[in-house]
Amino acid sequence: MASVTLSASTPPNIPASTDRLEDEFRRILLSVNFPVEAEIVLDSQYTDLNVKFDQIEAVGVLRRTADRMTAAGYSLERVVDVYASARKSLLVEICKDLDRNVESKELKDRWTRAAKTAVHVSFPCERRLLDRIFPDLTGDIAEACFVEIVEDSALCLLRFTEAITNTGCPSRIFHALHLYELLSGLLPQIRTIFGSKSGESISCEAEKSLSGLSDCVIATFSEHETALNGKKH
Repeated sequence: MASVTLSASTPPNIPASTDRLEDEFRRILLSVNFPVEAEIVLDSQYTDLNVKFDQIEAVGVLRRTADRMTAAGYSLERVVDVYASARKSLLVEICKDLDRNVESKELKDRWTRAAKTAVHVSFPCERRLLDRIFPDLTGDIAEACFVEIVEDSALCLLRFTEAITNTGCPSRIFHALHLYELLSGLLPQIRTIFGSKSGESISCEAEKSLSGLSDCVIATFSEHETALNGKKH
């Protein structure tokens, strides 16, 4: 996957006074939280996603701020680095608290909502936002930047399914069945979102997670069947 450099220091040719412009850009970037903005979208089965996205006032502000930064002497690469770093740090909140007791029903419900929100709202909106703020980025660079932003949160969500398959919880077959049904429903959208060369590793990981859930269900069912047969004898 093509990498995007995420640097934090101010370039030497940029006056110190323009740090305020960069700080303002980062502050606005961290204020645009699509999972929060999209609650109505989730409740209406995602039909109003484009309308809700266009109504977020900060999108226009971000575009103008990015233009002001380049006019002040920032390179486009630097502006993109600041953008990607901020958006990536915000998206990790998707996985907040998902590393706790995987046998908790509350946690599974939270994961279900987080996965649906990420695939149907957060990730598509991140791609739209990137295109709106940086319309002149070439396709490969824009795609690599997008994947860099969302990769950690996407893989975190998928790793949760692996934790389910590895637990010794007696009811894991029911949990695995639920996650299998959910993930298989999300997989076509995941393939669409991460259909580029930069994103193929995420698509492959999703398919691997789905296969792991399937294997878990089959193996657990076989164990139960063997145990029942043993009792009969």
